[in-house]
Amino acid sequence: MTKQNDDRFDALLAKAKVPGGKIRRPDLEQVANAVGGTGEDDFIEATAKLSSLEWDSGARRPEGYLELHADEWSIDLGTAANREAITWALTAAALVRENVADNSVVWVARLLPAIGDLVVTEVAGTTEVVLRITSTRVPDRLAKQVNALDFADFLDAARDAAEITVVGGVRLRVEMAS
Repeated sequence: MTKQNDDRFDALLAKAKVPGGKIRRPDLEQVANAVGGTGEDDFIEATAKLSSLEWDSGARRPEGYLELHADEWSIDLGTAANREAITWALTAAALVRENVADNSVVWVARLLPAIGDLVVTEVAGTTEVVLRITSTRVPDRLAKQVNALDFADFLDAARDAAEITVVGGVRLRVEMAS
């Protein structure tokens, strides 16, 4: 759960060059390039899997369809849950880029909301994001997708993580709840 998901949250998205309104794959490619180092497809897939996609045809997402295809879908950032989803994907991408997580952005982005929360604040023109990891157990609903040893490695790396620059003007710090 993201805390303080208001105008500070919008400032984070603006600094990451996330356009407002409805966004499509080309928009997410630009965001992925701004974050850097993780590969566009992994970031786009993470964002699409966490978001509520809207299809141009009005149809529902076809079973087993990957969102890496042409611009048939969009994500409405007027929806708080979608803005939160892209923030989790940005956070995951930064952690993967900095080798805090030796997994895919999709893996990390699915895991983070289940084990922690984000607090976003604006201080002297810098957006500060604090990822508070509140659970040191693999959540039951992710037990089939998340290997316990991979999870333990992630927690160890997260404990040792230094402050990370997500994009210019956005800093990420990881805290372990006691």
